[in-house]
Amino acid sequence: MADAVELLSSDNYDVTIGDIKDIIIKEVSGMSVDMSPKGADNAIGSGPKGKSLVLSVPSQPKYGEITLVLVPGAHQGGNDDKLWEWYKDCASKANLGEAAKARTLRKEMTINVYYSGSEGKVGLTYSFVGVLPNSFDVPKRDAGSSELETWTLKLNYERMKFTVSA
Repeated sequence: MADAVELLSSDNYDVTIGDIKDIIIKEVSGMSVDMSPKGADNAIGSGPKGKSLVLSVPSQPKYGEITLVLVPGAHQGGNDDKLWEWYKDCASKANLGEAAKARTLRKEMTINVYYSGSEGKVGLTYSFVGVLPNSFDVPKRDAGSSELETWTLKLNYERMKFTVSA
């Protein structure tokens, strides 16, 4: 008899940003790393018998920008207000004659993806370090809308890794 296959589900996940947890995340996107080689598209010179020489070298990783769409509110003891406070604390205060504190406010972030139909069994963990908020958007108001209230928070990060669990 074949073993049952456990599959990861894109709708079973949670997000923790440092001490900020129990937030309701509707959507997560932008987790990426780009290490496109440099010099692969142009010749660096001409060699014996007129052959073009191309040298492809690795580049520094370029990390994406994570976008979190969250549903705010006083639910499950969530920490939505902590996200806003963190964003405000990281903002430049140069116009007030104060130094920015963002350097000391970087956080670690994890996204746990769970196996479909499991009771909280983590199958994949994305880990980010050096996370800082980039922008915080609140939607327009529409009296005729029945949409959920959502906030959009964009985050930059310095490193990303992932771990697959058995």
